[in-house]
Amino acid sequence: MSKQTKQSGVIINVPEIELKYNSGNFVAALPKIKSSEDASKVLRNLYDKEEIELHEVMFVLYLNRGNKPLGFYKHTVGGRSSGIVDTVLILATAVKSLASAFILAHNHPGGNPQPSDNDLSITRELAAAAKLLRIQFVDHIIMTKESHNSFADSGLLGFQSTYHNLHDELLVANSPNLNKTSSEMKKKAGKIERELRKL
Repeated sequence: MSKQTKQSGVIINVPEIELKYNSGNFVAALPKIKSSEDASKVLRNLYDKEEIELHEVMFVLYLNRGNKPLGFYKHTVGGRSSGIVDTVLILATAVKSLASAFILAHNHPGGNPQPSDNDLSITRELAAAAKLLRIQFVDHIIMTKESHNSFADSGLLGFQSTYHNLHDELLVANSPNLNKTSSEMKKKAGKIERELRKL
């Protein structure tokens, strides 16, 4: 579809840019991503078992506000030791799908899950760009045939990821100190209420 505009007596057809997204009924059935283990299980299913040791493939998993996968984007297929990363395309897809967060993943065909200097550089660049758009960069996961390595778990993102926030919330909720503090607060609240009734 296009619209006609007139400029200096010349009619110009301007194409309309359409943004469409249809998740179907898949999102409701997908589990929440609460850890790198959850993410790696989903991501591993995206990789062709015969290709994971052949060449690098980069996937981006996009999440909604409830940390459920909206869908994935097969970003690049590279060579035996590297692939091209286009920050603009990764974030444009996030914006198009109205994603609140995303997880980047690529495989190391050689089987070494440790990040290269290039992996670290890409992660820093993408994290800075995502921050400007207020899209949460949750993790960068390196996949191998047998294992995975999470930047978030290793502290390599340079900031606290959603995983850590969720983990901290679970720790706080199950902390005996929290129950003790909660009990003390209730006692203080009761004492203040009694004092106010005397006035």
